[in-house]
Amino acid sequence: MFDGWNRIHVNSSTQIKVDSVVLHTIAINGITALGNVTLRDANAGAFPYAFPIDWGVPVGELHLDPAVSVSVQPIPLIYDCELPTGLFVDFDGTVATDLTVTYK
Repeated sequence: MFDGWNRIHVNSSTQIKVDSVVLHTIAINGITALGNVTLRDANAGAFPYAFPIDWGVPVGELHLDPAVSVSVQPIPLIYDCELPTGLFVDFDGTVATDLTVTYK
């Protein structure tokens, strides 16, 4: 934790926090395969069997393409938004990237 913010490194779909959370930043540290990452105001535990196609509230969609952004990594993105349900980072089936998420 630094300056009151927690941070976590993710490289696959991950429930960052359940319940109210403030998403501060996402840093894109590296991209190796094209794809999408959706940031969701969601609690994956609410969907115990299979996720519906559109679940949770999308907060952001990162379309990641290594051919375009390889020379400018890391890429910081500032959100500073409150999510009342939780924060789930949803990787699609093709993306290969690693992110650092800061939150509290």
